Amino acid sequence: MTEGIRLYHRLGGFQLDARFSFGDAPVTTALFGPSGAGKSTIINAIAGLIRPQSGRIVLAGETLLDTEAGIFVPAHLRRVGVVFQDARLFPHLSVRGNLLYGWRRAPQKADAARIDPVVALSGGRARFRAANARGWRWAAPS
Repeated sequence: MTEGIRLYHRLGGFQLDARFSFGDAPVTTALFGPSGAGKSTIINAIAGLIRPQSGRIVLAGETLLDTEAGIFVPAHLRRVGVVFQDARLFPHLSVRGNLLYGWRRAPQKADAARIDPVVALSGGRARFRAANARGWRWAAPS
């Protein structure tokens, strides 16, 4: 696998077995499905908020997870941002404000103009359902 996701994760009676890949050009990827299908679990795995039992995550040429090789990049070292379905960061800030909070602290900043299209995905609302949760990968360091 080059760029993509392969995950297996079991939690209680829930079992996730997901695989998908990306093309070479940067894209926006949407996860959709019924409640309980595993959308949030996939987003949490990409962000490094959970450690799946097995799998591999490769984004922008960087391996973030490879259980066979013993690779797990911790969440704070991944250049990934997640806007949660509930106000986990700063409820007084908008989606844009929460994204800018992390962007201002990033050692290598993506172009600020890339933030507004991500905000547009949420309709500009400060909160939205998990089915609409968006993950965003900052540009990989050159």
